[in-house]
Amino acid sequence: MLRELHHSALVIIALAVVAGCNSHEATTPLDRTLTFRDSTLTVMADTCTDSSCIVEDCGGISIDRVIVQGDSAVASRINTVLASTYLAALGGPNPDAPQFASIGEAVSMFLSQQAAFRKEMPESASGDWTFMARDSVVRLDSIVCVRQLAYSFTGGAHGNTVVAMPAFRAATGERVTWRDLTTDTNAFIAAAERAFRRTTQMSTRDTYAKAGFWFENERFTLPNVIGITPTGYVLMYNQYEVAPYSYGVIEVRLPFDSLTTTQPSSK
Repeated sequence: MLRELHHSALVIIALAVVAGCNSHEATTPLDRTLTFRDSTLTVMADTCTDSSCIVEDCGGISIDRVIVQGDSAVASRINTVLASTYLAALGGPNPDAPQFASIGEAVSMFLSQQAAFRKEMPESASGDWTFMARDSVVRLDSIVCVRQLAYSFTGGAHGNTVVAMPAFRAATGERVTWRDLTTDTNAFIAAAERAFRRTTQMSTRDTYAKAGFWFENERFTLPNVIGITPTGYVLMYNQYEVAPYSYGVIEVRLPFDSLTTTQPSSK
């Protein structure tokens, strides 16, 4: 069952890959001052006795993330935001979860909690906790967007997948959102709603409630995560944000030509 759950999560992640979003390899300069390097952390579950196993099969932690090189304020600004995604994911959905100062500290706590759970419930089939995360970089002329995918399983019926897509100005490390590139907010929201209905195969006459979505008073709302790619925006509704778990992560693509947008390269 655990293997099946992990496989399903990876399928969700694979289906969510954005066109034009290439996995980062080695060190890749975006301009003269901004270069990413890979950072990989793998910790197999201590119950794993087969050296050929991977985290997906046996449980444990696998984090493949990108880090901006250098000690500049730009690097620090971007790295802090990127790390915060996985710090929050490792802490779990509990709002009272402890705040971690580093990925290493969060991983240590995750493993400690896993050991405590296994000691308390030694017969549980959910003993092999799993956390898998991966970054990939989307390149624009003056903006870099990092797609972050995190899957965690800590017992129960299923795991949880979280997607984040923070975007930054390559020259300064400042965050960039859709509002910075859109000249007409109402036009953006209207275009996003049309794209959402197309993606979910809803007609203009269908209600959200009938289709299984949780938009309050049938009023469409934008997701918490909106990424920026070379061809447009990516609206990501995480699990439980507007629909049941079975709907998975909902991805809606919105090309720049769907609305009046200032070209990212010009800002």
